[in-house]
Amino acid sequence: MGFYLLIWGIFTLLMFIGTLKHDRSLQLVFLTLTLLFFLLAIADFSGSKVLKLIAG
Repeated sequence: MGFYLLIWGIFTLLMFIGTLKHDRSLQLVFLTLTLLFFLLAIADFSGSKVLKLIAG
């Protein structure tokens, strides 16, 4: 599951880079999604329940 979330994090990072010339609201959506996917991947790799709770 950690690798699955990591791949989604990389994909949303690329989508965030693609939105840099668009509206700030769309950038915010992809930035927060990127952060959440990476946090969930880290939480899954480390087994941290607190980090998983923070990431949602």
